[in-house]
Amino acid sequence: EWNYGNLEEDYVKDEKKHLGNSILIGNSATKTNNHLDILNIIQNLNLYKFDIYLPLSYGEANYKNEILNYVKNIEFKGALNCLEDFMPYNEYISILEKCGNVFMGHIRQQAMGNILALLYMGAKVFFFRESVVYKYLTNKGVKVFSYDELFSNPKLLETNLNDDVIINNRKILLSNWGKTVNERNTQNILLQI
Repeated sequence: EWNYGNLEEDYVKDEKKHLGNSILIGNSATKTNNHLDILNIIQNLNLYKFDIYLPLSYGEANYKNEILNYVKNIEFKGALNCLEDFMPYNEYISILEKCGNVFMGHIRQQAMGNILALLYMGAKVFFFRESVVYKYLTNKGVKVFSYDELFSNPKLLETNLNDDVIINNRKILLSNWGKTVNERNTQNILLQI
């Protein structure tokens, strides 16, 4: 087990306890984000009042255009922010800090840097129950949510996680992706060479 970065130095520079209640959808312009399924959830729950951020700065150009054309036909009451260009890291983190609600549509492992940083900052991250990341994080004890929970309680989007949950999530995250564990894992690899 080894990571090329660690949580507190490479992904999160500042500990936020409570974020805004905007929604972040996915992490890139790739089909594995299942954007249309997520946008369908937003439509079914009438969540158009929230500001929505849609990272599309890398991935598949044709798919990016499909998503951009699709969202043109939706009337959003909140702002729809399609992030089409790369930006400095600090600017991207400033956007993530607005997003206390994160909708990931992946079934396979993807967007772990974004997911871990957002969980560490105190975001509520939603997954399909079939997601391997959802299963992995819940098995580790990290508090994440399924879309089933969101359908049962749409008001989840209007509240922040309580401090105890955020602190517990951070402890688990640091014990798996923190600087100390990464240094130990690196030493273990070097000893085997």
